[in-house]
Amino acid sequence: MANEQTETVRVKISNDNKPGFEFNSSRTVQLDQTSTDPDVDDRKITVTVAETDLVVDAAIGTPGVMLITNLEAKGGNFITYGPKSGASMVALFRLNPQETHKVRLASGVTLRWAADTANVDVQLQLAED
Repeated sequence: MANEQTETVRVKISNDNKPGFEFNSSRTVQLDQTSTDPDVDDRKITVTVAETDLVVDAAIGTPGVMLITNLEAKGGNFITYGPKSGASMVALFRLNPQETHKVRLASGVTLRWAADTANVDVQLQLAED
């Protein structure tokens, strides 16, 4: 559909140490991503090797679902991101090249991020809750 983003996630987990154990999950979510909607922050950002705050567009009142995609080619650079504690990042997530993370943000939390060894372009899509 026009102006919507469809996300399909499939997860399969198995454990060689526990024969017969297998977890399968799949679901599809559609998000309205109208580019003219002031409640959607959709932009390309360069993440530097220096740790910096993720600045959210002022039009976003209450941050909701955030999708971030590492635009680096496979084998390229990754970014680390997580909540801010004092003046530093608590490294919680690693976003490898060509990966997309979907995160629902809690109100009042500042995220920080940094690229590993060289600047990385990411696509940020953040919808208001």
